[in-house]
Amino acid sequence: MLAQSIQSQPRASDPMTTQPVSVNEFTVADFLASRLCHDLVGPISAVANGLELLSESPQMEEEAVSLARRSAARATALVQYFRLAFGNAGNQIVRPQEAQAAAQGLFQDGRVKLDWSTTPETLALPAGAGKLLLNMILLAADALPRGGRIQAQTVGEGSAIRFSVRAIGTDAKLSDDEATALAAVTPPGDLTPRTVQAYLAGRLAVRFGANLKPQASAPGEVLFEARIAAA
Repeated sequence: MLAQSIQSQPRASDPMTTQPVSVNEFTVADFLASRLCHDLVGPISAVANGLELLSESPQMEEEAVSLARRSAARATALVQYFRLAFGNAGNQIVRPQEAQAAAQGLFQDGRVKLDWSTTPETLALPAGAGKLLLNMILLAADALPRGGRIQAQTVGEGSAIRFSVRAIGTDAKLSDDEATALAAVTPPGDLTPRTVQAYLAGRLAVRFGANLKPQASAPGEVLFEARIAAA
């Protein structure tokens, strides 16, 4: 029978004991790593293809260099976004302008366009809130299988901050599997690389006392909103 938790035994000289690590935590980490690798392999492979084209057909230098440059820029944008959306950097205090710059870099080219309302310089997000916002934007992108537009807005409301992310496009809809994962109804062991990001977004929302769920605000629109305490 598979153990429910894995715990390393500390040495006698260790000043602190090791906390148990849940098998479910490993499962989520595994699927999240698979998701990141899947998203990154495309642009990285395209860089290699561009260099290969250049070596085989020097007369196509302009096309090959252009392909490599675009793909490298895409890979860089993904890494910068993932650093804040999934990495420890996102657990720190992230200025709205920093999150906005990462998001605009990610959606600069492609079928999904991003409109982000200007956030006041004085609006301070609590630590980790930028990670929640960036994951909400990824949810909106997943809700646009045929492309479209994302409208993102951060609004100060007294002692609270409201994140509003709207996906607008043909057949805009978060898949049933992702909606179930977002609500944390899916057991971690039943997640997939496709649904793990929605699960993470839902758990981040709970961390800030928010209930994050897709709302069909109008035909061809899906709205994600979270209201959290200000810093």
